[in-house]
Amino acid sequence: MKIDIRKEVTFRYLLQIKKFLRSNPITISSNKPCYQSLINILFEISSMNDSFESNIKYEKQYTKLHEAMEKVAKYELKKENREYTCELDALFIQFFENDSHAHDFIAKQLLGITATHNKEKIKAKLAENTTNPNKKTHVKHPDNPANAFFSSMLGYKYHPLKRNNVPYVAFDETQLQQNAKCLRIGAQTQKSSTVNPAFERYLLANARRDSQKILNVDLAENEDFEYVYINLMKRDQKSQDSKKSGLSKKIDKFVRHSEGNRASALEALNQKEDLKTAVITLPADNEFLMQTFKMSKGSALNLDKNCSLSGLLAQIKQSIQDDRNDFYFSAKVKKILFGDKCNNGIIEKLFASAATDIVKDFDKNKMNATFVGDEERNALLFHFIKDKLTNHILNTLKPKAYNFTCKDAIDRGAIHTLWYHFNLFYEKGMPMSESEFLKYLDAPALIVKYRPLNHNRNLIWNALKHRVESDENFRKSHPWAIAWLNSNVPADQSPVSLKDDSLAFTMKKETGLDLKLQRNLLFALKKNQPFSFKGVKKSIAIGVQALHQQQQTVRCC
Repeated sequence: MKIDIRKEVTFRYLLQIKKFLRSNPITISSNKPCYQSLINILFEISSMNDSFESNIKYEKQYTKLHEAMEKVAKYELKKENREYTCELDALFIQFFENDSHAHDFIAKQLLGITATHNKEKIKAKLAENTTNPNKKTHVKHPDNPANAFFSSMLGYKYHPLKRNNVPYVAFDETQLQQNAKCLRIGAQTQKSSTVNPAFERYLLANARRDSQKILNVDLAENEDFEYVYINLMKRDQKSQDSKKSGLSKKIDKFVRHSEGNRASALEALNQKEDLKTAVITLPADNEFLMQTFKMSKGSALNLDKNCSLSGLLAQIKQSIQDDRNDFYFSAKVKKILFGDKCNNGIIEKLFASAATDIVKDFDKNKMNATFVGDEERNALLFHFIKDKLTNHILNTLKPKAYNFTCKDAIDRGAIHTLWYHFNLFYEKGMPMSESEFLKYLDAPALIVKYRPLNHNRNLIWNALKHRVESDENFRKSHPWAIAWLNSNVPADQSPVSLKDDSLAFTMKKETGLDLKLQRNLLFALKKNQPFSFKGVKKSIAIGVQALHQQQQTVRCC
């Protein structure tokens, strides 16, 4: 039987609310309309059957619930004495920290597959097993181009909880003794630049969780951070080192204006100290991260190794210190994490650790003499940001809950969430299985937009490729990784092939010359792709040009 993803996901979400109400009965004495609307929908949810019924419009009940919660949140946020707990705190926590296991259900229904399955095969399974509307003809489809433009980009009627964008606990880390919850939530802004009041009310409930007012100490005076929101949307164009021109500049300015307004609204939560929340912005797909790496192709235009690791480290440190290139930390958080003027040596330590994992034969004492190409540079920055830096942030601030969110947390946010946990579980001696990796890779996008992960798949492909090349123990701990890499080879890449469990590739990829030849004539021969004598001439020309290079050009990274 075909499944309706939206109906199934909202049912599982509401079922968790029902179970919560069963154990935590709520008494609301106020006669205000906002509370009465909430009482009515909570009664409906309490009366629902524990078993799924296809004729029930769970999606409409979900909409009524989040609309009622929002009205109550707006009212309660205006109250004074915000440091005191109140009766609905636990409900607001359950509202966002909803352990519906929606991703587990979707993975079982649509991703009961192996690493040999790729994006196209997932799309075929979607068409065969779901009742999803057609994205091209159904304007309300969450991935419809017109809907995406007006809602996601322009903010018209944008709401982070509407339709399929249902919150759920993506990772519960109690098994790692970390006692933190990772949430999958959309960007918590409404329209173009207003923070969702229900989310702010949740943050307040989270800040005063497990306690009444303790020893008369105000929440604002408590130095602890109970929530970390890592924003992956872009910031303003002026804070970028790379400058675009022409049409590219206009498009980038438009995107950054749209995302930058939302990012600014979220970053302003740092000023509300009683929320005990740190909002941090990290780069996800900007020019600083990409350089000539093209996400759609999974490869870089510049294949020469001319990026100095010492220069790259200097640029990272300067970007963090000056809030440039889509890095942003409040002054308070920045000092806690990196010391005065970022001088506590942490950034250098994290960078060296990332380079050890990604750059083959890395020697931290020879960074001035170590150069990488744009593909390796991209993998290194990806790993530094999404594993090493993220791990330092969470280990230092120790929040009860956190999230990695772009707009919908299904592409940029999904790969950040996955890569952080993928490496975390490995470091804890609990390497992620193939089925878990596939679930966290594609389930978020399947739930929210009825599709697998988009071109961000090529970013994680590139990072994983370099990780297994450089780290033999990591590769042995994930024996399925090579099969996944080879089933998801980007358009301009070649399969990964290791000899005798060593790090030597069947086709060596050590120099810019080797890579340029592979990407032309040799690749055509290997993949049995048609090629012309024009292509042969081009390959020969590339080879001659590379052979006559007397000196490698070193550029600023």
